[in-house]
Amino acid sequence: MWFSSYRKTIKAASPTVDYDQFSFWRGCIDGDGSLGFAKDGSPYISFCTKSEYLKKDYCVFLLSKYNIKKNIHRNQRDNIYNILVKNEEAIQLAQDLYLSSDSNLYLDRKYTIALDMQQWVRTRPKASPRKSWTKEEDDFILTHNIEESMQTLDRTHSSIKNRLFRLKNQ
Repeated sequence: MWFSSYRKTIKAASPTVDYDQFSFWRGCIDGDGSLGFAKDGSPYISFCTKSEYLKKDYCVFLLSKYNIKKNIHRNQRDNIYNILVKNEEAIQLAQDLYLSSDSNLYLDRKYTIALDMQQWVRTRPKASPRKSWTKEEDDFILTHNIEESMQTLDRTHSSIKNRLFRLKNQ
């Protein structure tokens, strides 16, 4: 019996007809997601799914509505996707999912957390965005020492060392 529901979770997908995306994703977050505050007090929304289709559709939703680009892989422990949105982006997502005038069906405890999230104020400076590695940069660090790579590519020692490790262990 558990096996048939297991297959359903893998094949779960967004509707194939026009639908209210905010209501749909609010239902998904209510069912298989969480809202809250991390240990450092920063807000987050996470959505867990085993379905490749739901993962893809949720990432498309985040990109199209919030310009949030996610590159998600299954975790090793459970073989599921855990898609996390944090800080200001989580606050906006919570507001749109739970606090808009169209939001009338939700779990009260998650609605309450969405309200609490609106009070959060950043206390630390925002981290600078990650720089992607190009093929040319990869080739450069493979043929030069770390110090030369740091100066030429404007990268940190740690960044170059980690990239070299990943390149050599692919």
